[in-house]
Amino acid sequence: MLFRSATDEPSPKKARTSTGLNLNRFLVKSAEQCTLHDVAFKEVAALQGLGALGTEALNHRHVKTVLDLANWKYYKICRGLVTLESAEEEGGSEGAEMNINRALDKAWETKPLAEILEAPISALQGLTPKDDELFAKLHIKTIRQLGTWKFARWAEAICDLADFENLNKKS
Repeated sequence: MLFRSATDEPSPKKARTSTGLNLNRFLVKSAEQCTLHDVAFKEVAALQGLGALGTEALNHRHVKTVLDLANWKYYKICRGLVTLESAEEEGGSEGAEMNINRALDKAWETKPLAEILEAPISALQGLTPKDDELFAKLHIKTIRQLGTWKFARWAEAICDLADFENLNKKS
């Protein structure tokens, strides 16, 4: 469920005063007083520190808003690979049917996860050496780095929590 409406009924819990979240370290000044819902629909430049290079790299892939970044399939693929890394056992994939072949370029389909995580982001189907070049300016050179990229994690957290935001100003 992406975003509740302002008319959603508040919880029957005891009313309380809310001071709001302080995301000043994550957001540019103009976005600091916005709701999480509003921030989700702002341009990615609303994320403090992303700057022109980050905006250029993301816009090249049609990622325009914070919500787009939170749901960007390449970030989600990379994040998933990083998360699953700790579950992989050495030599344990004999006869396994699981694969991520639709996410990887053919040359990377048979590589072990540890090697895939150190691959350039162009090892993902749909990304190109131009993406490698643009994201390298942001210090994102590997699938692992994209999967742990703070700006994508911030965007994801903002959008996930927006579902729990009470927009009718009542607790």
